[in-house]
Amino acid sequence: MPTRTILGVFAHPDDESMGPGGTLARYAAAGHRCLVATATAGDAGRHFVDRPQDVEGRRRLAKTRERETVRACEILGVTHLGFWGWGDGRLAEHDVLEVEQRIVAILRQERPDVVITFHGSGISFHPDHRIITLAAMGAFLGSGSAEWYAGGEGAPLPPH
Repeated sequence: MPTRTILGVFAHPDDESMGPGGTLARYAAAGHRCLVATATAGDAGRHFVDRPQDVEGRRRLAKTRERETVRACEILGVTHLGFWGWGDGRLAEHDVLEVEQRIVAILRQERPDVVITFHGSGISFHPDHRIITLAAMGAFLGSGSAEWYAGGEGAPLPPH
């Protein structure tokens, strides 16, 4: 069986593990190339029950969640493509086309056979999840067309 490339696009650290982690691990164990990208560092989340209230606490939380995500990806057999550095809980502040163009660049660079993201509702109706869903769907539909993206980081890359 030929190997495939599977790309997961998610909003927060742990999104790759909370839903599709088992699927990603299974395909990675079968020899497929599995990749994950994370839009935020998760600095607005909680550590157990505590939600940091200051800048330093949020920074520490982000670093913890980033380390956990990198380790989770190692355990799952997934290559983590990095954190985009956008604000947790603030993806709606970005133009959805900006987010879409980031995803297009990854699609054109990595050339996946399968793209995994959230259900249309964002699973939990979280605004960050919904922005990623909309942007991933748009990027998936448009990344194969040279005309869809005249600008942005994906523009110079060949369509996929």
